[in-house]
Amino acid sequence: LHRVDRRQRQMCIRDRSSSGHVDGELQRIYTLGDKYPSLIRVPTSFSYFEPTVFTVKHDFTVKGWKSLAGYQIGAVRGIKLIESGLQGMDNVHYVLGSNQLLEMLARNRLDVIITARFNGLYQIRELKLDRIKELKPGLGKAKLYHYLHKKNRHLVAALDKVIKAMKTSGELQRLRAVSYTHLTLPTIYSV
Repeated sequence: LHRVDRRQRQMCIRDRSSSGHVDGELQRIYTLGDKYPSLIRVPTSFSYFEPTVFTVKHDFTVKGWKSLAGYQIGAVRGIKLIESGLQGMDNVHYVLGSNQLLEMLARNRLDVIITARFNGLYQIRELKLDRIKELKPGLGKAKLYHYLHKKNRHLVAALDKVIKAMKTSGELQRLRAVSYTHLTLPTIYSV
């Protein structure tokens, strides 16, 4: 196991992972294995996904998906959890990537966007978009799992054992805490 393919989600899963061209998928939702039976879920979740609302000009308490009705909403196409939450809303604009999503928000082309909390904070920091703020609470939390192609089924138990040990020792929690601390520390931009 050594390759990470960063192509678009659906195409990557369909064309590369489920066919065995790559070894598996990292940090995917539980139901992925239902759609792609050639992928075997490592039983213990590795991380979690927190769909979060970000905005420039609005300030409100998020009270579920429906509280976004009436706003121009942006999201990255292909993130099934977010697409499901926005289903039935006609004010949604889908884009192909996070950079485009955050830039559209920064230019006031959207009222709010929804992305993973970690991803949003990371992009805000990397793109120096300090006017964008996170609204709370988040829209839930979904566990994420690693999947291996069936040709690698012999590695599932070993990988699961390592993930369990990292959870038990607190290592996964510490890694996440360090990552979030880094993202929320003030950044001094030089000109």
